[in-house]
Amino acid sequence: MLPPIAPTVLERNPKFKVLYDDISQNKLNPDASTKDEKKQRLIDQARELHEVVTIVAAQLNGRIPSSDREILQEDIEYFTEHIVPISRALSTHLKSTALQLCRIATPE
Repeated sequence: MLPPIAPTVLERNPKFKVLYDDISQNKLNPDASTKDEKKQRLIDQARELHEVVTIVAAQLNGRIPSSDREILQEDIEYFTEHIVPISRALSTHLKSTALQLCRIATPE
């Protein structure tokens, strides 16, 4: 955690105030560890894709009434637009699972 700075110091040094605010709000977590924005973005994107895949799977399995399909149209379009990263992630996961099962079935 950064030490608190007297308001008068920040008022007299506006460039330092901008720097201090940026570091304390955008670069560091409350415990003073650095924020990993790229990792967080990837996590957020994965969550969003997971939600969309769940919705599309529910629709394909007939668990979403036709009256709700119009509401979910944006999610379905998002799924269609992002089918390549979804299929890559699914393929990677299936390959990893298959390898683990092979190792269990034929231990050395």
